[in-house]
Amino acid sequence: MAETNPESSVRQIEMTEIMDRGTKADVWYAGKVPNFRFLSDEELPKGAIYGMKYKTVVLTPQKFLTWLYERLQARGINFRRTRVSSLADLKGLGHDILINASGIGAETLKDVMEKNLTPWRLQCVVAKAPPTYDRLFIRRGDRGYYSTAFSRLDGTVYVGGVLTENDRDLSISEEQRKKICQNAHNNQPDVFPSPDPKDWPILYDHVGVYATMDRRLCGVRCEKEVVDGQRVIHAYGQNSGGYVYSFGLAREVVSLTEDYLYELPAAVKL
Repeated sequence: MAETNPESSVRQIEMTEIMDRGTKADVWYAGKVPNFRFLSDEELPKGAIYGMKYKTVVLTPQKFLTWLYERLQARGINFRRTRVSSLADLKGLGHDILINASGIGAETLKDVMEKNLTPWRLQCVVAKAPPTYDRLFIRRGDRGYYSTAFSRLDGTVYVGGVLTENDRDLSISEEQRKKICQNAHNNQPDVFPSPDPKDWPILYDHVGVYATMDRRLCGVRCEKEVVDGQRVIHAYGQNSGGYVYSFGLAREVVSLTEDYLYELPAAVKL
């Protein structure tokens, strides 16, 4: 897509991952992504157990979503914005299959009332990127520590983050902003010379809440269910990094849709 549809904002880019926990055996994608290699001991920062580099992709959500929206519109897909309290509210749309990708909203839909979601609050900042910064960086440690600096190759850098469990507060935390900038400075002082947010060209703060399914049950809910006569496919509960999971989840939804098609009359509407 980076080559065929550059207007989507998708770009190929190098990722550096630094791990302060676990072992190399935990890296299931070793050798499965382009240009993968483990870092030598000389390349590791102080305190790191291991690390790796590889080629991956990055995108700018605002541009990518607009591109997807316009692409679907051109194919005759209709979009409608409305507020619903249940899946039953959508019965009159004339469809044969309903895909429930309501995320944390699955908790409050009256005919779903999902009880197995855990809300996570994530705060990050988006800043102007240094002119020469053209890579992705992430460091993971114990007790939930992680620090990211993702160039989007559009003049901005997405820097994170502070993740808190069972938190739905969407207000911006000044303390967490300071922590984000401090961590970024500690890991890449050549890129972020100051740990003080006041010295940063911050464009905006990003605070969001997403919900994951209870890991004791499943990693994500993606399954068929007939709800009050409606053929439904549930698709929600994935971890953060929705743009990473979206393509795989979409493929599974397509597979489940095809299962339903065998049960439907010849003329169907999705």
